[in-house]
Amino acid sequence: MADETESVSAGADWVFHGDREEGETIIVEARKVGGEARPAVEIEDPDGNIIADNDPSERIRREIDVSQDGRYYVRFHNEALINSGMWDVSVEIEFEYEEEVCN
Repeated sequence: MADETESVSAGADWVFHGDREEGETIIVEARKVGGEARPAVEIEDPDGNIIADNDPSERIRREIDVSQDGRYYVRFHNEALINSGMWDVSVEIEFEYEEEVCN
């Protein structure tokens, strides 16, 4: 869904959101590739609850199973007060589907 390199100023966010369905899996990855600041991550469900978060880290990888239909927000946050950071961020969605083949 998203795979970008982002430069994030001190105190700023980079946010991805999308409507998801129960049974899907959200895979979030972030890693510092430049600058001083490390990314922190929060994932919010459709009810506004934080269902996963990570403190700032050089590299983050989380897999979250979607438990209800609706809009989910993934927030990459720079908690640094002065330093900016360059991050490689990725948000992927996994889901299973069945394919019926008729002959």
